[in-house]
Amino acid sequence: MAVIEQPVQLEIYNLLRAALSLFKKSPYELAEAELSQARTQAVNEFRIESKVLNTPEAAAVIITEQELQQAYQEIQGRYSSEDAFLGDLEKNRLDKDSLLAALHRQCKVNTVLELVAGREPLLVEIKSEWEPPDMRFLQGIAALSAAYKGPLALMSFDPAVMKAIKELAPGVPRGIVSGLYEGPGWWRDKLDEKRAYALSHFLESRSAAPDFYAYDVKALPTPVTRFVREVLDLPLFTWTVRTPEQRAIAERWADAPIFEGYEP
Repeated sequence: MAVIEQPVQLEIYNLLRAALSLFKKSPYELAEAELSQARTQAVNEFRIESKVLNTPEAAAVIITEQELQQAYQEIQGRYSSEDAFLGDLEKNRLDKDSLLAALHRQCKVNTVLELVAGREPLLVEIKSEWEPPDMRFLQGIAALSAAYKGPLALMSFDPAVMKAIKELAPGVPRGIVSGLYEGPGWWRDKLDEKRAYALSHFLESRSAAPDFYAYDVKALPTPVTRFVREVLDLPLFTWTVRTPEQRAIAERWADAPIFEGYEP
């Protein structure tokens, strides 16, 4: 079994949730590789939750004592006795107070998401390290996507990830992210020239049956992006637009920009 240490800036409850979601086991039951995977998911979830809790909408949300106790009792009710419940909390480095604090945070995040659901479409990128897709992880994403009440689309650089999403969440719009795959930051330690060419020209995307594409704004226009828009009539996003000049390129050669650090 792996040795569990306090993760930096990460609540233990997030790690427990990730372990149960991925492996149906508590963190102390995981092998080292499994624990590492659970930590990665927990860190990502914690960061997203922190951003949600820093929004203006979150400042107005109040979780009542009744809501908090209901969430606590729902977890407690899964155990045959109070001793079994408290014993499992201790094994997971939790106690009643820390669990209540974590549940308060989770309830607040859920409430904020319910409040803002549907106001703006969500465009979510699924990261890839170019290994075979982790189906447990993707099943979790598919379940969350199905439960989300607002407009949502998923996308990834990795066509294999989107092929899996096609099977797990066929009703959720999906897209392929790409660019020229030249220079630093393009996984050239994992992708050879032949694979990079195929990815930059969407040659692996057929099995994913994407509903849209997203291409690096610094590369626009290209023959393949023009083909996607003008022949296939599929939407083309472009990333990442940070300047007025790049916005002008996006307006000419794409259907919608993905902004960062720039107020249009």
